[in-house]
Parts: sequence; C-alpha cells; structure tokens
Amino acid sequence: MITTDISVALKKTQMMLNLSRAAKANLTDFSKDAVQALKQSAANMKKTPHKTGQLARSIGFLLAAAGAGWKSTIGTGLGNVHNVKYARILDQGGTILPRRRKALTIPLGGTQGVAANFPDAFLMKTKTGKCILAEETGRGRIKALFLLVRSVQIPAFAWFSSVWEWKLQFLNQNYMNEAALMRTAWRLAGSGGGGRGD
Repeated sequence: MITTDISVALKKTQMMLNLSRAAKANLTDFSKDAVQALKQSAANMKKTPHKTGQLARSIGFLLAAAGAGWKSTIGTGLGNVHNVKYARILDQGGTILPRRRKALTIPLGGTQGVAANFPDAFLMKTKTGKCILAEETGRGRIKALFLLVRSVQIPAFAWFSSVWEWKLQFLNQNYMNEAALMRTAWRLAGSGGGGRGD
C-alpha cells in the first residue's frame, strides 16, 4: 500500500490563490500606517490662531480593486469625514486671494463667524495704516473684529508631502515586494484562507 501526504502541496496551492488577498491585506496595512503618520504630522504642524485639529481628523484612505491588483487613495475627505479645502496649500504653500470681495477678513481677538455676521460693523484705519472692521460695544468703546488684507502668504509646511515621500520608501521594501506578499499569502493559506485579507 502506498500513502502520500499532499498537505504541503495543497497549502502551497492555497498560498498562490491567496496572493491577491495578500496584496490587499498588505496594502491595507501600509495605508493605515501612512494615515497615522499623516495625522501625526498634521497635528504637529506649527500652531496657527485657528488650528482646530480638523485637518488631522479628515485624513483617511479608500481601497479599491484595480485590474488584477488593488489601489489605495490616501488623503483628506475620504470615508466618513469632510474634505479640508486648505490641506493642499498648508502642504505646498501659496498665496490666498479674495474671490468675491476686495479683501480677505482675518478674525481678531477671538472673533467668531464671518464679517457678514456683523451688520453694524464699520471700517477704520489704524495709526500704522492697517484697515480694520470694527464695531461699537457701548460707552464709546470700539472692538476690532477683522483685519482686512489684499492677500495672505501661507508658508509650505510639507505636512503631507514630506511624510508621503518617507512612507513610500517602505511600500516596496516592507509591504509589496515578493517576500512580503508570500509571507502574508502563506499565513492566509495556513489559516484556511481567511484572516486580515477578508
């Protein structure tokens, strides 16, 4: 009587069948790591008067099938969070210009809301020539609400691009090279094909 043990061959076959799921699992792990690094980078950015943490909270990723492989999109406004319009300019820097008005209004002294919320406000100039939108608060007192400027220059913080360049180095080294994919596929085969690739 001849007996054979084909369990190793079956596991190797299952491993090959799991390569796509291994790629998905590894890309998911990379995306999660990258998102965490980007959130930390956004949170560590130089503080601004109106920093709320919204940028860090807005970062996420979406994973989708792409032909025989997988595609991960990483950035702001992905998933169940809102897009942050100023994310790109905070990364790359640039000049902000008014779109519909002649000047930008920069809130002063804890002013909340927008200039349109202050219908009784009036324009005045400071001794240094700056233009301010202000309002009377009673007894002849005046409160400065907004500084009016023609443009604002935003420095490049590289909160996204510097981290992204650094993380991309690890994509092929640690996640998507043949050895990394084989390790994950072998693990999935050993667990009956399930695991983190599901």
